[in-house]
Amino acid sequence: MYVIVAVVVVVIIVAGVGIYLSYHPASTPAPSPSPTPVSVASATSLQFDVNATASNTTTTLDFAAENIGTSNLTIRIDYPAASLSFVLNYGQQKSWESTHSGAAGTWTLDPSFATDNSTWGERFTGEVAALESWNGSGNTYTYTTTSGGVATTVLFYDISVNPTLPASLFQTS
Repeated sequence: MYVIVAVVVVVIIVAGVGIYLSYHPASTPAPSPSPTPVSVASATSLQFDVNATASNTTTTLDFAAENIGTSNLTIRIDYPAASLSFVLNYGQQKSWESTHSGAAGTWTLDPSFATDNSTWGERFTGEVAALESWNGSGNTYTYTTTSGGVATTVLFYDISVNPTLPASLFQTS
């Protein structure tokens, strides 16, 4: 008799658990949202570093820009290997250079904004145009280009679209 009662109790418990699970399925965690890719084309500020390698020589440049898409665009380009920095202020049509020799942060007003713009401004514009092919995810992007029969591999890294950049980054006085 006790065996029959025990079997009935087990059957009732198993049936109860089955009914409970059918009405309360195991929950699955909500999927994590994927980061939304960001677009360089709509950036108002931008910061990235570039390694351009051609003929086994790598050139590193660091870029930052604020007020993109306005007449007050300001660009900073650092060329660490040569201890050079440039700031181009399009609103003022002025550019500055720092050689990092002597006092830190010593800037000299360059006599020709047009010359600096044709060298450094066009370099920035070219890099941004290439970076527009980046899909917006991750913080690296690589492409290869050929000019005059020489292939150059360009690695963008530490890409940041619409960062809050410190004013001191563009300060020249």
